[in-house]
Amino acid sequence: MKLFLTSAGFTNETIIDAFRGMLGKPTGESNIVVIPTGQNPEAADKGWVIKEDMVGPYSLGWRNFEIVDLAAMHSLPRELWWPKLERADVLLIGGGNSFYLSYWMQKCGMLDVLPKWLESKVYVGISAGSMVAGESLRADSRVLERAGELHDDEYDVLGPEGQSSGKTLQLVDFVYRPHLNSPNFPKVREDLLSNIAAKLSVPMYACDDDTALKVIDGTVEVISEGKWKLSGK
Repeated sequence: MKLFLTSAGFTNETIIDAFRGMLGKPTGESNIVVIPTGQNPEAADKGWVIKEDMVGPYSLGWRNFEIVDLAAMHSLPRELWWPKLERADVLLIGGGNSFYLSYWMQKCGMLDVLPKWLESKVYVGISAGSMVAGESLRADSRVLERAGELHDDEYDVLGPEGQSSGKTLQLVDFVYRPHLNSPNFPKVREDLLSNIAAKLSVPMYACDDDTALKVIDGTVEVISEGKWKLSGK
């Protein structure tokens, strides 16, 4: 199983070279499907979606470049879009609202089939797409009990009512936290994350936007031109 977990996608040549090496064949001979579903509930400027989910991956040069929004495609006949996922060599799961993304990955059936698919495909995560691959999204159970809500304090993300889930793929045995030290997420700092990690039953990787995790059959290699931290058990 091959996973390439990033905070902001293909942000530097070190990350790009590591991904190409892991893919095992030229991108020009490969099919990629980009899944930007997580960005749907986000209210702010969406320039980051174009840069991270579209322009960055597209610039690597593919035989076939597809975009599948799970929430939108779910209303269409399955035969129009599901085969695109099946024939992909690379599935790139973009960023945004992790709770909403989890919900739609379950709703369309993708969450169930991914472990089998990843025997022959590469999973690329960006931000929320990397988080849902991990052991947990760290949803606060007290919030769930109080209001039926899913909220991530560090990123100030609230799952949309009726379209949110805290379930993850659990493809790796750690928690992933993106955007370390980013000015856009002032709470995502080493001291706070280390305190949180100390309370978890699994390790936590915190990565900045110039770092990626290459995971092959459970073995993790850090690819970085920036800053990252492994905390916890």
